[in-house]
Amino acid sequence: MSIIGPRPDLPEHLELYEGNEERKLEIRPGVTGYNQAYFRNTVPWKERIQNDIYYINHLSWWLDIKIFFKTAISVLKREDVFVTEKNTNSNKNTGVGM
Repeated sequence: MSIIGPRPDLPEHLELYEGNEERKLEIRPGVTGYNQAYFRNTVPWKERIQNDIYYINHLSWWLDIKIFFKTAISVLKREDVFVTEKNTNSNKNTGVGM
């Protein structure tokens, strides 16, 4: 595993690949990648694969640096983070914030 690269898929997802989507397997997976830096978890799975292929097609040292810093900024700003309904209601149920 590397620092920057496509996030690994579960083995059972491999049978769902279509067309050129197997290209995602050409490089080592990473802790963060193009999707995590720019979209977090806001795009569907198939679009994530296409974004991973975009990353592979444009692979460069400069792109990796941009992804690294964009990931850091996204995490610090907490951008595009989904909160489940269960978590948002927990303050109401406990009386916190009243």
